[in-house]
Amino acid sequence: MIDILNKYNIDFEELKAANSRDHVIFSTSSLRKNDVRDYSDELGTIDILSFSDFEKCNSVFSGLMGLSSNWKYLPITSKMSCWTWKFLGEQIIIKKGTIKSQHKSFVDQNLPVVFQIAMLLYGLEASGKVIKSYHVPFDLEDVLRKKISDFESSFVKKNGTRTPNIFFRYNYINPLKRLPIEVNSSTVNLDINCGPRSIKEFSVIIPTLNRPDWLVKAIDSLENSTIVPTEIIVVDQTPIERRIQNFEDQFSDRVRYFYRNEKGQASSRNFAISKCRFDWVYLFDDDSEVREDTLGHHIQLLERSKALVSTGPSLAPWKDDSYLPKDKPHVMVSNVLDTGNAMIYKQTLDILGGFNMAFNRGSGIDDNLGKRIFQNGGLVLWNPKAVRTHHKAVEGGLREFGVTWIGKTKLYKPFPAPTALYNIYKFYPKRYFLNQVVLVIINAMRYHNGRERLLLIISFMPRFVLSIFKSLPIIKYY
Repeated sequence: MIDILNKYNIDFEELKAANSRDHVIFSTSSLRKNDVRDYSDELGTIDILSFSDFEKCNSVFSGLMGLSSNWKYLPITSKMSCWTWKFLGEQIIIKKGTIKSQHKSFVDQNLPVVFQIAMLLYGLEASGKVIKSYHVPFDLEDVLRKKISDFESSFVKKNGTRTPNIFFRYNYINPLKRLPIEVNSSTVNLDINCGPRSIKEFSVIIPTLNRPDWLVKAIDSLENSTIVPTEIIVVDQTPIERRIQNFEDQFSDRVRYFYRNEKGQASSRNFAISKCRFDWVYLFDDDSEVREDTLGHHIQLLERSKALVSTGPSLAPWKDDSYLPKDKPHVMVSNVLDTGNAMIYKQTLDILGGFNMAFNRGSGIDDNLGKRIFQNGGLVLWNPKAVRTHHKAVEGGLREFGVTWIGKTKLYKPFPAPTALYNIYKFYPKRYFLNQVVLVIINAMRYHNGRERLLLIISFMPRFVLSIFKSLPIIKYY
């Protein structure tokens, strides 16, 4: 049974009652029950299907980009179907049971129902798909913008952003945030039909640099999994003089071992991708171990969903499951991508041109890839059961280039990291540059004690200038 509600302002009980049917359609134009049949496949696997105008979506929600580095607040560049929570809802189809009592606070905001449902979708972290609408009945932008301003900051804060209130207030009064933004249309489309989801064969890629002992443990864990990879591709960038003779001979025939003299995480991963023989690829690190069921959980989720990526949590070896993120206990649309624990459809990387070479010897390649997938319409799902153990080796890997963990910083290093500035240049309008730099500083504060925080503030300006100077060579990858 399908109900159609042609109303913008309804209370929560009316919304929930309508959602007790199989599907409920909120429509302000000519969407009919028969139109739903064209999207029966999507409605079987996702929670909300929306038909929206992408340009208006970007304009109405533009202020959120200044409040968080979360990639879900970025503008939509895809002009095709895409996975996102950001829609206005000229027509919205909601699956039965999506709206629950605990989500009442999202609706009781005296906002038009289309914006309530957009907020609700993000709050649920449900799977929602937006399809381009070419017949918008009237201009929703002016109607919604008046309602959104008072709600934006509290919404972002409530949904995981730890930024202090003073920063929210700065953004609220900042006149620049309300200017129209220009978004370059995407040249690629990640609304990919992956075919039947039965993943029987897949590749694993492992870039490695001067970590032979850790690499042996990583490969052993993969080969002792419940589901064993079809092939494991290792790209070893260890300098010739430090290589162990015939080291690769100890591994099974499924391990394909390549030596490369060029060092770098992006270049080595892109080389490995070019050697993959199968459609699905598991991205793994050389200082990690999978559990027996990690790969199985990734495959199970990807076979049941329309996601291009399944990514899971990482735990230090001394941590048990009680340390898993409490705010992410179930499968949800992800705002993180861990390139040490993610299974991805290979064509996704082919279409995007592989890993960004700007991050070849710097941190942040995970976030950059996630942002590119999101903006181009792809779906990344958080898979809480697919856990890996990450040893975070103190030698080898990116440590060879002096890279520290992105949450920590040293006084003699540029700050923010040049690759962090690159991400800001690439994904955010110029008027949000300072906002995003402040967010990086606030995030770094969480990982430093009182004395370290003081030194961080005192040394910021010269290190910031140094970071800008060092980011110039990688701008060519913009």
